[in-house]
Amino acid sequence: MGVTSDPVQRIWQHKSGAVEGFSRDHAVHTLVYIEFHETMESAIVRE
Repeated sequence: MGVTSDPVQRIWQHKSGAVEGFSRDHAVHTLVYIEFHETMESAIVRE
């Protein structure tokens, strides 16, 4: 899970292993679901 204003960059970061964390440690590179919100605050509340 996570919140970003640039999903294309976020996807690249995870697929390339540029970001430390669960996805890199466990080689998880498939986006299953994405949801868009009008504001960052509403995305955080939904998360």
